[in-house]
Amino acid sequence: MATAQSIIDSARYDLIDFVDGTGVGISFDDAELLNYLNRMVGLMDASLSALQSDLVEAEELAIDTVDTQAYVDISALNSGLWTRIRSVWIGSSKLEQVSLNYMRYTRMFRDGDAVPTIWALSNDQILFPSGCNGSLTTLAIYYDKKSDALTLSSSMPYNDRFNEFLREMLVMNAKIKKMGFVSRPDSVTGDMFRARAMQEEIARGFIPKPYVYWEF
Repeated sequence: MATAQSIIDSARYDLIDFVDGTGVGISFDDAELLNYLNRMVGLMDASLSALQSDLVEAEELAIDTVDTQAYVDISALNSGLWTRIRSVWIGSSKLEQVSLNYMRYTRMFRDGDAVPTIWALSNDQILFPSGCNGSLTTLAIYYDKKSDALTLSSSMPYNDRFNEFLREMLVMNAKIKKMGFVSRPDSVTGDMFRARAMQEEIARGFIPKPYVYWEF
C-alpha cells in the first residue's frame, strides 16, 4: 500500500518542488504537505459519512451496559474518532433512535423497560429510558469512524481507493494556499470531494443483474 510519504513525494513533481531529493530550496516541507493531506482525508471521511458509505462504517461490540446506569459512555469509541452513530442493537433487536426531548419525556412520565427498545444520542452518551438488565450487557453499535491522523510512514486510508484523487487535491490545495486565494476554491474543493465520494458509492452499489438467455 502507498504511504503518505509516497503521495507527498509524487505531489512534489506537480508543485515543481523536488530538487535532487535533497530538499534544498523546496517551497513546501513535508510537515506542511502532510497537514494538507490530513485535511483532505478529513474531507473525504465527511463526504463518505454523508453518503452512509461502508468505507467509514465500523462496529463496536465491547461496550458494556451497567444495571443501574441508563446510558453508556462512547467518548472512547474508536479512540474518540467517530462522527455518527448509525444503529444500536441488543442481541437481534435493533433499538429505535428517538430525540432527546422524547427520551426526557419517557424518563419522566413512563416506566422504563428492563430491556430498552429506544435510545437517544447526547454528546458522548447513548441514553436509555432506564438502567439495563444485567443479563443483556453488551451492545452492538454501528457508527461512522474517522481516519487516524496520517504520519509520513502511515499507509494511505481506504485501501488506496482515493490515492490519485487525494494527490491531485493535495497539489491544488498547496498551490491555492501559496497564492493566497482561499475562499472560493475552498468551496469548490468541498464540491469535488462530494462528487468523488458519490462516484465511488454509485460504482460500489451497482450490482449487475445476471443475464438469462431464454431460448424459444
